[in-house]
Amino acid sequence: ASGVAGLVVAPVRGYQNNGVSGLLVGIAAGAVGVVIRPAVGVLDALSHFTASIHDIARSVNVLEKRFDPPIKYRLPYVFGTSMILMHYEDSMGRALHLLKRFPLKSTRRHGGSDGGSDEIIVHVEVLNNIGIDTFAIITNCRLIIIRLVTGSNSPTLCWQVSLVGSAKVSSKVAEHGHNGFALTVFLKEQRGSHLTAERAQERGSGSDLLSNALGPEGEQPSEGDGLINKDSFEPGTEEFDHGTSRSEAGELITWYSVVAEYQYRRQLARLHNAISCVTGNFDDVIKDATLGRPGSTQYFTSFGIFHFERSAGED
Repeated sequence: ASGVAGLVVAPVRGYQNNGVSGLLVGIAAGAVGVVIRPAVGVLDALSHFTASIHDIARSVNVLEKRFDPPIKYRLPYVFGTSMILMHYEDSMGRALHLLKRFPLKSTRRHGGSDGGSDEIIVHVEVLNNIGIDTFAIITNCRLIIIRLVTGSNSPTLCWQVSLVGSAKVSSKVAEHGHNGFALTVFLKEQRGSHLTAERAQERGSGSDLLSNALGPEGEQPSEGDGLINKDSFEPGTEEFDHGTSRSEAGELITWYSVVAEYQYRRQLARLHNAISCVTGNFDDVIKDATLGRPGSTQYFTSFGIFHFERSAGED
């Protein structure tokens, strides 16, 4: 519009100032303005457009070639036996991550036809407290209790027990104090009983199976096929307990307990059932209907993709 206006304004102003010669100069200037001014406007618009593209490109780091690292929004899936992909649960993913922090010394397990090297998670329960999560993880070869402070990446191993060792493993759940509930795991070893080196290697049994992940100062093995971190047993608290004794028959009895509020009785009962299934103590399974769904074996003799049953030779 300014270029077209120049065809009139420039000649008039030239005539007023310089007469006929000014008129001719004004006509020439107006004609040039008709061509130049629109081109300048187009170039100016193009300049603003390219500047906007540059700003957008910088915001996504295309020009400077700086890419933000990928953000992991959740932990990976967990695989079961025969590399079967299990249904995703956040607690399973976190449990797998924690197990890697406290690995087994040996992964040869009783009953493994191929000497498989993977520890398989059977069941996980998370006992939440103010600022602290207690993970109770049952695998095909151990029960491990790990405590993790909320927002921390430094888990604490409280205790762990081999479920495939030479000792006879059993568990029970019972009320504890006025408003508590406890899961206690017992390991009974006959007086003078021992495994030959060949049999011990075959079964991957005893405390030799358990991890040395605590280091020389943190690890304090107990008697029997268990490992206890006494630093996690804080004076004046009853979250965990441990002891040893002898029965009248001469059995060495080592026991480990985890204590929680009464509201977690179902979680502790499900842990008890999982231990009973892994160790083959099916008579100890708690058949409380509140643990699972009516008509389902889940949390009784089934845990996720794992289904347990008596061997054909058992009574």
